[in-house]
This record gives sequence, C-alpha cells and structure tokens, in this order.
Amino acid sequence: MVNLIDLAGEVQELMQQYGDIGTERERMQILNTRAKSIRDIRDKYDAAIVSSSMLHETNIPVRPFAKASRALINKCEKIKEGIEKNWDKTIRDPSIKANFIDPVDDHIDKKIGKNLKEDWRSYIDAKAPKITKASLEPLASGFGDTVEKIAGLLEEISQFREVLPGNLEQIAHVQQAAKEASEAFEKLDKIPEAVRTFLAKAAKGEALLTDLSEDVKDWLIEYKMLAHLRIQFDSSA
Repeated sequence: MVNLIDLAGEVQELMQQYGDIGTERERMQILNTRAKSIRDIRDKYDAAIVSSSMLHETNIPVRPFAKASRALINKCEKIKEGIEKNWDKTIRDPSIKANFIDPVDDHIDKKIGKNLKEDWRSYIDAKAPKITKASLEPLASGFGDTVEKIAGLLEEISQFREVLPGNLEQIAHVQQAAKEASEAFEKLDKIPEAVRTFLAKAAKGEALLTDLSEDVKDWLIEYKMLAHLRIQFDSSA
C-alpha cells in the first residue's frame, strides 16, 4: 500500500517544479521581449550606418552622426551595470522602456535618421530637374508620350525622396531618372513660344484659325503634327 505521506510529498515536489518552470518561462518571455526591443534599435542603427556609407560612397554630402547626450550615455551604462549585477530584476523594471529603450530609439529616429533623410532629400531636390506640372500641361496634346515619360520619371524621383536608399542601385536609378527627365524636357523646352501658346490653346479647344501663323504651321509640318489638328465651328459664337 502506498504511503500517503510519501505520496503527498511527491505531489508537493512536482507542484513546486511546475511552479519553477512557470517562473522560468515568464522570465524568458520578459527577457525575449526586452532583447527584441534592443535588437530592433540596433538593426535601425545598423541600417542608418549602411545608408550613410552608401551616400558617402556616391559623394552625396552627409552630416556626421549626432552624438548621444551624456544623460543618454549614462542611462545606457546604468542599464548595462544593472544587467551584469541582476539581470532578472533589471529586465523586470517597468521603467526600462521609458528610461532606456524609448530615449535611445528617439535619438536614432529624430537625430541620426532625421539628418540622413534631410541630406538625402536635399540631394534629390538639387539633382531633380525643375519641371512643374504647369510647364508640361501645354505640351501634353502634341507630345503626350514624352510628357507622360517625364511625369513618370518625376514621380519615381518623388517616391525615392521619401525613403533612404537601401542599395547603390537605387541611388543610381535616381540619378538616371533625373538625367533622362532633364534631357527629355530640354528638347521640349526648345519649342518656340508661339508654338507653345498655340498648343496650350488647342489643348483647351480655344485655338483660333488666326492663331495658326505661318511660323507655327511650318513648325507643325516639320514635326508631323499638322495632321493631328481638327477644325470645328463654335455654334455659340
């Protein structure tokens, strides 16, 4: 017959072991959560280093990384000391996020990352051709394909402006897009002013027969655009 006292002792021991396992599981979950937060910060910092190195490599002016304040450094050192002395107590501290994780994350986002994005945008703004939508609209009726191409290139450049480059190919793509847009617009920009005025009116259906001067007509013939014109009566006139 099983000794009930011994059996009760075994059950108590098993329950204690189960409780210990639960405690260890909880500790590991908390540790993993803290470790992930710190690892995410480290990944963000590493990504900033990569972007900065690429910008330097392509001769894009970039400011040095903003240095951490003494207060932030002290917080980091305090957390390090706490983990070395009693990691369990340190990671369980509810203030660790507000006192350590958030300030470090903010430093990377609002100082290092912010400066990098501003430098990248400044470069793109200087590199991108100064072409406005208003300057393209009058040319859309006669040079739709070219205007559409330029607008597409400008949109690509605008999208790249919002995110730091992830590789050298993206930087090269921005440079190539800016070059192609500039070259395409330069050709359109050489169109005589009289022709521009006529095309702008024609696109709105406001061109008169008297606007079709000999110079404009000769230009339209040269560029094989005369066949695209249509004449109609305005019944309201």
